[in-house]
Amino acid sequence: MKFDDIKYLFTDTTKFFKDVKKESFKRSFLIYLTFGIIINAMASVMYTKDFNLEFFFYPAIFIGVLILSIASFFVVGGMIHLFVLLFKGEGDYFQTLKASAYGAIPSLIVSIPIQGFLLIFTSDMAAIATLIVTLPVTIYAIYLNVVGLSIFHKISKAKAFLSGFIPFAIIMTIFVFFAIMVSTLSILGGI
Repeated sequence: MKFDDIKYLFTDTTKFFKDVKKESFKRSFLIYLTFGIIINAMASVMYTKDFNLEFFFYPAIFIGVLILSIASFFVVGGMIHLFVLLFKGEGDYFQTLKASAYGAIPSLIVSIPIQGFLLIFTSDMAAIATLIVTLPVTIYAIYLNVVGLSIFHKISKAKAFLSGFIPFAIIMTIFVFFAIMVSTLSILGGI
């Protein structure tokens, strides 16, 4: 696959995923990582600015966020792959990661101007505008993941959707649980 073949993510998703099925994971991860580094650089500037940190914190924030985002990519990919296997999917862990990497590309592409927008405008209206733009892109990214998982692992789109949704629901439940615990401890004076 050539870099310009990414256009098929937007025009013919089935063709795209069938074409990249035999491709190595390395290529998909490098494309994902390239976009991720650009976004991470912009987000790190934003975090430094938002938390009134000195600029010398920027490299630590950049490296920390990059490591966390790469680690979470592999961990969440593992969770998704576990459910792919439970649904009798074929293919290996790297096929799951490849579907996730390519599925995320539209979100990553849209995130670059959004990060720039948020660096310039920091208001509630900017946050609302960001949400309005990112919601349809996120839905499309979910669709791409479903198509990729179903093609790479030879499972139905319903099983592919559940393979991605169940880990998301588990992670969100854990976050909500911890948020409730922290809020409760804070109210009770424990934090």
